[in-house]
Amino acid sequence: MGGAGSENRWGDGARQKCEDLLDLRISVLRKNGLLETGRRGSLVWNVGGRACASIETFMNGQFLELTYYRREFAPELRRVHEIIPLEITEQPFGGERRWFICPRCDRRCAVLYAGEGFSCRLCLNLGYRSQYEDPRFRFLSKARKLRQRLGGSGNMMLPFPDKPRGMHRAMFERLYDRGRALEQAGLRALARSCLHGFSQR
Repeated sequence: MGGAGSENRWGDGARQKCEDLLDLRISVLRKNGLLETGRRGSLVWNVGGRACASIETFMNGQFLELTYYRREFAPELRRVHEIIPLEITEQPFGGERRWFICPRCDRRCAVLYAGEGFSCRLCLNLGYRSQYEDPRFRFLSKARKLRQRLGGSGNMMLPFPDKPRGMHRAMFERLYDRGRALEQAGLRALARSCLHGFSQR
């Protein structure tokens, strides 16, 4: 893996962001069938369309075994074997959901980040990039992500995406209302900023 995230340190001492590190998501493992007992597989991270890191996985009962390479002292690579406990919880309306158990703090979480081994956001003291965005753009950034989550374009000049196949109508309507509210809040914030700037001239 080459020390995933180790070359993304912020030189100015600012708090690192989740988006700066490679992440391991339970949803991606589930989507690729890698949570089935006895299943071996691999994940590849891409940056700019090119592979930047990879990891081998093996589902061993209630544990996920990870194998990857970390750069300790350039140009040396060290093979790392890591074991992540998993936990299953029952869902209120039926079904089950799996979680990682953070190896450092034993907290249940859906995403682990590559630092000195995989651990949760709190253990690595990570923030989200959106926390540091100008409020004018934070609303619009969330609105774009919601559109893309529904399978549409992040371009707000285009019509709002249609309901994805398989999604309940009630869920879609909630997301639609939230998306529209975010867009309007973002546009209002931009308008206030423009008016303020004009008044200062």
